[in-house]
Amino acid sequence: IYKIYLKPRANDLSRKTIKLFRDYDQCTQPSRRRHLLFKRIMERIEARSRFGNKDFRAEFDAFFRGWFCFEERKDQGNDQCKLDPVIDYEGVLDFFSWAFFDKLRVHLKDWEREELDIMMNILKERGLIYPKRSTHNRKWARPLLISLEKGNPLHRPIFIYIVSWLIRQVSYTSLHFLGFHRYHVKTQKGKKLWYWYRFGSCINVDGVKGNMNPILFFHGISPGGLGFYLPMLRYFFSNLSQPVLLFENLHITWYLSFEALSEEETVYGVEQVLRNHGFYETTSKLTLCGHSFGSFQLTWFLKAKNIYPIIHKVVLLDPVSILLSYPDVPLNFLYGGSEKEDLNNPIYW
Repeated sequence: IYKIYLKPRANDLSRKTIKLFRDYDQCTQPSRRRHLLFKRIMERIEARSRFGNKDFRAEFDAFFRGWFCFEERKDQGNDQCKLDPVIDYEGVLDFFSWAFFDKLRVHLKDWEREELDIMMNILKERGLIYPKRSTHNRKWARPLLISLEKGNPLHRPIFIYIVSWLIRQVSYTSLHFLGFHRYHVKTQKGKKLWYWYRFGSCINVDGVKGNMNPILFFHGISPGGLGFYLPMLRYFFSNLSQPVLLFENLHITWYLSFEALSEEETVYGVEQVLRNHGFYETTSKLTLCGHSFGSFQLTWFLKAKNIYPIIHKVVLLDPVSILLSYPDVPLNFLYGGSEKEDLNNPIYW
């Protein structure tokens, strides 16, 4: 099943859905102006170099090289080969095609190519010019096109998934003892968003349980889901009188499924949850808490025009959504933290 169905489907790029980027000028509507995001990254690197009294070009070169690996070229008898690895113009275009459009360069549309030209001009204005590709380079730079590269994953034994299932069941039982109940809502496409809810214990002036400001928690990548969070959940939430919502992201918990929720579906589902429990159109203020991968989802809500106005606090635990344009997280997480010269070795995937 793994070799015939699961692995081919996971590597089937034709199933990819292309998402529009946010408008980084207005921050609320999707936009084609991808160069605005690139300018934002460049400005951050400039500010960082000024703060550290470092040369901007050197800082940008170090940042950019992190997204490339350097492969040996066969010496075709030319004794004048250059020994230094070079990032060439074509490599930059290939990288931008993936980073800003999630496509190979040959599949770009006309407006996307125009955006590439604007980005290359931004580099040129800052004195960052890359040479054309030459066959005389002994080493050449290959961009890491993460979502377009076919991986060579090794499946886990079925025993691992059984253990994960057992952990999940233990966590469900424990959450029931802590006063939580499991619910789900359906998204626009019929997918289910599962969550746990514990009522608040506050009493209003009429002697009836009232709604306080709820806490929404989003977990990170964790085998068995919320199981490994139980000590933390018990310690932090057991004595709180506020309502607590624990959202499950099953697709990062060793749960066998390809139907992961998109940003739009997650935001829609959380809106439905807030409506169902009376938090959406009241004076309630939300406290959002995200650990690791959950910090991505917090970013989605901070950009959601219907949820953002009722957010009161944001708590980030080991966030990975900050400075994600830097290559450190992808290199360490997806490529095993190996040296770039070894990235073509399947053992590191």
